[in-house]
Amino acid sequence: MPEGERIQAGLGWAAWSGLLAVVWLGGCATYTDHLKEAHSLHRDGQGGQAVASVDLLLTDLQNEGADTVASNIPLLQVEKASLLMSYGDFAEACDLLVSSDTSLEILDLRNTTGDTIARFLFSDTTGPYAMRPYEKGLLNTLNMLCFLAEGELNSARVEARRYSIVDKFYDSDDSGAFGAGNPLGDWLASVVFSLSERPDVAARYRTQLERRLPSWSGAPWLPQDGETRLPIVVGLGTAPLKKPVRLPIGMAMAIAGQHSKPSPESDALIAQGLVTWVNFTELVTVEPQTQTIVVRSGNDAVKLHPILNVSELVAEQFERDKPMMIGAAISRTITRAALGQGASSAAGRDGWGTLLSLAIQGTMVAMDKPDTRSWTFLPRQFWVGWAEDREQPIRIKRNLRTGGIAESIKQPVRGQTALPILYP
Repeated sequence: MPEGERIQAGLGWAAWSGLLAVVWLGGCATYTDHLKEAHSLHRDGQGGQAVASVDLLLTDLQNEGADTVASNIPLLQVEKASLLMSYGDFAEACDLLVSSDTSLEILDLRNTTGDTIARFLFSDTTGPYAMRPYEKGLLNTLNMLCFLAEGELNSARVEARRYSIVDKFYDSDDSGAFGAGNPLGDWLASVVFSLSERPDVAARYRTQLERRLPSWSGAPWLPQDGETRLPIVVGLGTAPLKKPVRLPIGMAMAIAGQHSKPSPESDALIAQGLVTWVNFTELVTVEPQTQTIVVRSGNDAVKLHPILNVSELVAEQFERDKPMMIGAAISRTITRAALGQGASSAAGRDGWGTLLSLAIQGTMVAMDKPDTRSWTFLPRQFWVGWAEDREQPIRIKRNLRTGGIAESIKQPVRGQTALPILYP
């Protein structure tokens, strides 16, 4: 075979290999897809099966020899812990939250380059899930709650201090990024030190909470010195999920604004139709199964006070981040298109060169499937309240989205210093 034909044949095989890769990669399930079964079981109240479904995903990763730190294992451990807390297995949940905490990175956009942002935006990275600072604060917050449910005040104090450290380091700033602190974390830390007979420290957290929620200043539902009541934390629903979308390049550039930096090269690629879409994600709101909830301690109603709307927090932070994130996605897409154009030039202007260009661009688009990872079992909203008698059974009545009513009883365990009530 003449040299020119061999080159073209080789290029043809590369092109078809690229196209086959597009087909194969296009069928890869996203992180959200993998957890659909667990979410469905959780909404149906089948807690054991939901936990088993997440366990199966963890086992698959471990059997593949995945590195515990550089994989989805830490995030899946957080998902499993959230489920275990819903069904009352606080001991294992605490262990999982502690072990995953040290393995999860934090994505701080304050001093982050576009290339680094892009690395976290797409699923061709093998790194662990990078939490936003507010998620890290919520991880410490739920671990505080978990230790309180176990009656482990020493461990709860340690977690409260960890929460304080991350809160101070990742404070809210002028760039629009939320910090790591949250009202529920402040409330629980105040509970921890009130029960530990450390009124000075408890007072500092109460003051911090009142700064975040001025309307709560002096409220009777704040933790008090010498607290004898049983704190109750209600969490309902799940936070918004992410799904992949394709944005037209014009819309993407309009959203990115100053974070999109046109150049003669990028303008030329767009004008030639080589860059038409940008892969990104959008949030999907999940309607909670529980529409309303009534909690009673013995015969007395427990007044619940809304303290944190996680769903609104996630959505607002997502919108604040979107221009910077899309700017990084545009840059990455243009880089891929330029590489494809370079391959076309190298192969010549005949059909094989064009096919190779399309194959490379198509393969890279498929590889750039947006990263849909998030903390999917994080409750969407929290309320707090108090049971005056620590030993009375807690009766719960829920009105469900399907129109039905669900009733249950939780008996506080002796030594338990808080009672989480978590439902989908």
